Amino acid sequence: MKKVLLMFCSFLLLACHTQEPQKEGQTKHNGVEHEDITPQSDIALVTPNPSKEAQNLINFLGEIYGKKTLSGTMAKVDWNRDEADWVYVQTGKYPALNCFDFIHHIHSPAGWINYEDTKVVEEWWDNNGIVSIMWHWCVPNDMRSNNPTKFAFYTEETNFDVSKISDENSPEYQLMIKDIDIISGYLKLLQDKNIPVLWRPLHEAAGNTNSYDGGTGWFWWGAKGAEPCKALWKIMFDRMVNYHKLNNLIWVWTSQGNDKDWYPGDEYVDLLGRDLYPETDIHGSQLAEFNKVKAIVEEKKMIALSECGGIPNPNSMFEKGDTWLWFMPWYGGFTRDDKINGATYWKIVMNHPNVITLEQMPSLK
Repeated sequence: MKKVLLMFCSFLLLACHTQEPQKEGQTKHNGVEHEDITPQSDIALVTPNPSKEAQNLINFLGEIYGKKTLSGTMAKVDWNRDEADWVYVQTGKYPALNCFDFIHHIHSPAGWINYEDTKVVEEWWDNNGIVSIMWHWCVPNDMRSNNPTKFAFYTEETNFDVSKISDENSPEYQLMIKDIDIISGYLKLLQDKNIPVLWRPLHEAAGNTNSYDGGTGWFWWGAKGAEPCKALWKIMFDRMVNYHKLNNLIWVWTSQGNDKDWYPGDEYVDLLGRDLYPETDIHGSQLAEFNKVKAIVEEKKMIALSECGGIPNPNSMFEKGDTWLWFMPWYGGFTRDDKINGATYWKIVMNHPNVITLEQMPSLK
């Protein structure tokens, strides 16, 4: 989605439940009762020798896929759980997944944003939550400037030319490597704490390119077409996995539904996502879009609703067959507004037997 882009509730809330006798087939962690779900045998990841926790996570996802869907929320633009806390206040349950964003990496560390302070992410994982991270990758508005002061990720707001990253002497290549190294450092902090990450970079790359004549990639990484974008994905993968030795990442590629020519390849992608913001029937089945993504990988990869406006009704999802691995509405009005989701609808969703909440998550450590 084209969007413009902060911890009032403590995880003590999770620990305040009355202690009850533990039931067979359940465990407790930090006062939260979790249902035991036994993962299946190992699912291969594209990262060689993945961390134990990353392997446990992908195995768990494989076990629930098609049977359950994970509830998710999107953090605001710094490290926080604001939307997850709001959902808890409204429903009495936390989502299983919380997604963060490296959108402000150019400012970090600063008083208001410091990606080196991983406390919020650690707490989420320690309470059996799944950590997802995306990256609205900001680059200078003007690549000709030696001292840029303005940064952007929208195509129309920067002259960064992604087609030049193949030239190692170009400013684009040098900036790309510098930024990837910075982000790799932040991800390494999580690896050192044994936290696996659903890593979703370069999202919505195709934009409207294949939707109509004159369509373009609305983010700079898709502005020059499929080939430069795929090259960027592969460079990032190689730099993070082989150079920085990151083995805690599960790589999530976001499809626009009709963009098979943009797919980096099975050897670079673990999961697929689709970002959907329908303007009508916002809680209806999205089977057609689900099938478009499934066709790209011929059912070889699991598929998530990696961003959404209205959360599809779980009854509709499981009756029609668009069994997304997880759903994640965007923050703010997309999460809280009654016209889109809101408290009443969240209660319905979070109490559905096919929706996994944090309280139902097993330990994947």
